[in-house]
Amino acid sequence: MTLQSLNKKIMLVVPPISSVTRPSLGVSNLKSAAQRAGFDVSIFYACFDYAEWIGVDLNQKLAEGTRSDLLIGEWIFCDNIRTQPITGKYLNYENDVLVPHEDEHFRDTIRALKDGSEDYVERCAEIILAQEPAIVGISSTFHQHCAALSIARKIKERRSDIIILLGGANCEEEMGRATADLFPWIDYVFSGESEVTFPHFLNLVSQAVERGTLDVERDLADSKLGRKFWDYTMAPPLAQMDDLPIPAFDEYFARLSKSTFRHRVQPALTFESSRGCWWGQKHHCTFCGLNGHTMSFRAKSAERVLSEIKYLSDTWSIHDFAASDNIIAMHHIQQVFDKIPDNSKDRFFYETKANVSEDQLRRLCRAGVTWIQPGVENLSDRVLKIMEKGVSGALNVRLLRLCAEIGLVPTWNYLVGFPGEEDADYVEALDLIPALTHLRPPGGAPAQLRVDRFSPYFTGKAKDLFDVVRPSKSYSYIYEFNDDSISRLAYFFDGFSSRIISGDMLKELSNAIDRWQREYWSTGPVLAGVRIADGMIVRDTRGIATEEVFLLGPDEVALVDSLRNPKTFDFSNRSSFEEKGVSAECLQSLLDRNVVVKIGQQYLSLITDESRRLRTRGELADQPAGYLLSATTRTEAQAEAIA
Repeated sequence: MTLQSLNKKIMLVVPPISSVTRPSLGVSNLKSAAQRAGFDVSIFYACFDYAEWIGVDLNQKLAEGTRSDLLIGEWIFCDNIRTQPITGKYLNYENDVLVPHEDEHFRDTIRALKDGSEDYVERCAEIILAQEPAIVGISSTFHQHCAALSIARKIKERRSDIIILLGGANCEEEMGRATADLFPWIDYVFSGESEVTFPHFLNLVSQAVERGTLDVERDLADSKLGRKFWDYTMAPPLAQMDDLPIPAFDEYFARLSKSTFRHRVQPALTFESSRGCWWGQKHHCTFCGLNGHTMSFRAKSAERVLSEIKYLSDTWSIHDFAASDNIIAMHHIQQVFDKIPDNSKDRFFYETKANVSEDQLRRLCRAGVTWIQPGVENLSDRVLKIMEKGVSGALNVRLLRLCAEIGLVPTWNYLVGFPGEEDADYVEALDLIPALTHLRPPGGAPAQLRVDRFSPYFTGKAKDLFDVVRPSKSYSYIYEFNDDSISRLAYFFDGFSSRIISGDMLKELSNAIDRWQREYWSTGPVLAGVRIADGMIVRDTRGIATEEVFLLGPDEVALVDSLRNPKTFDFSNRSSFEEKGVSAECLQSLLDRNVVVKIGQQYLSLITDESRRLRTRGELADQPAGYLLSATTRTEAQAEAIA
C-alpha cells in the first residue's frame, strides 16, 4: 500500500442498511473534527443509493422494522466477503432463521436482494472510486458490517493504494480487533470514540507522506501507523464534551434533496448532549450492552447544548431532534430545557429513567420533548431487581400514567427471560394488565432476553447465571470462520437458563399484552378524572370498567391524590390506615373499581387528572426521530421547501 499525496479527498461512507430519515451523527462528527484539523473530508451516503435501488419503504423496514439479532442486513451482503464456495449450513439461513419470524413474501424479497447485492456493491465502489479518494473510511453500526466489508473489499481489489478504514459500533473493542485480524483488505480499524484518534491518524499519515511515499508494510511497521487497530490508547480520549465540533450534515441534506423519495421523508436531526450513562456508573443494568469503554458519563455544558440546538435548527430548518444520549443529563432539565422559549417549534426524543419526577416530565414536555424512552422493561418488582433497574413495578406504571396525563409518548418493550425469574413473578402482571389499557402498551410481544456484548450478563459475574452463552445462531450462517472467531465478531449472544419464565406463562403474558395493544389502539380507552367543586367526575372506558361515568367524593379524591406516587399500606392492619388518614373502606372501593391497583407492596392511582394535561394524544402522532410519510401525505412543494 503506497500513497504519494494526501491532497486527494478523504471520504467517509455510510453503507446500507441504514435509515434515510436521519443523518449519521458519528461520521458527521468525524468530518467536522477532521476539517477542524485541516483535512478535506466528504461523506457519501451510500445508504441512499441502496434505498433508491430497493425502494425506500423496504429499506426502512430493513433498517428499523426487523429483529436486530436476525442479522438480515448481514445475510444480504455476506456472500461478497466470503473466500470459500457457499455450501452446507450457510444455505440454511432462510429455513433456520427467517422462517420462524418472517412471511414467505418477505423471505422471497430478501432472497432477491441477496442475489443482487454484488451488483450494488460494484456500483457503490464505482461511485467512490470516481472521486479518486486517498482514504476511505466506512462506518459500521447495527447490521452494516458485511455491507461495509463488501464495499471495502471491492475498492481494495480495484485500487490497492487507497487506505481503507473501518469504524463504528461494530468495531468496538474485541469486535474491532477481530475485524482487523480476519479481513485483510481492511487497513485500519477504529474502536470507540474517534473524534480525537481520527484526526491524529490523518496527521500521522500526512507527516509520513511529506517525508516520502508512504508504504505501511515496509516503512512503518514499528510506528503507530504500523498498528492496525486504533482505540482510545492511541490518542487521549475526549475530555470535554464541549470540545466536540458541530456535526456536519451538509451531504445528508444535499443527498436527500436529490432523492426520488424526498417528499416521503420527514427528517430529524441527530444530536448528543451527553455520552455514557450516569446510572450505569452506579448500577450497570444486567442486560445493557450499550457502553463498552465509554460508560463514564460526560455532558455538554448547558450553553453548548442550547447554542447547538439553535444552530442546527436555524441552519437546516428542521425542528425535530433525536438525542443519541443513553440517558438524559438531569441537570439539563433545568439548565437547558427550562430555557427553551415557549414559542419554540423544536421537538425532542430522549432516553430517561422511569423514576423521573412529575415536575421534571412537565418541564420536559413544555420545552418540546414529545417522545421518551424511559427504560420500562418489566412490571414485576422482583424481576426489576434482578435487572438492577433501580425502580419498582409501581414506579414504571406511574411513569406510563404520567405520560398519558401530561401528553408524552413513552416507547418501551416488555423483556422476559432473566435468570432467576419465576412464573409467579408474572401472575401479578396478568391480573394487572386489564387495568392498564388506557396507558401506552409495550411495542410488540414480550421480548426474550438477549445477552449483548459489554453487558454484565456477558462480561461480569452475572454471566455465570446462564447455563450456556453463545453467539446468536444467525452469525454461524453469515461468517465462514470457526466458533472462536465468530464469538469475537458477535455483538448479540443467546443465554440459556433453566431458571426463567416457562413457555406456558410466556404464552399467557403474550396474549395479555396482545389484548392490551388491540384495546389501546382500536378503542383508545380512557380513565380520566375531571375535578369539580366537591369531588371528581371519572370517565372509564376500559374493557374492565364497571361503570363508564361515576363520581368520587372528597375522601376518595384525597386518597387518589395521595396515591399519585406509589405508597405502601399494611392492608391487614386497620390502624396503619387510620394513622395515615386513609379509610380502608375508601381504598377498597377504589380497588374494586380498578382505578387504584396494588403492584407488589405498593398502591397506585391509575386515574389521569385532566387538569394536569399539557398536550392531547392527537398532537403526538408524529415522533421526532425521523420517519417516512405515506406516499400521498407530503407534496413535492413541501419537499422542495425542506431541500
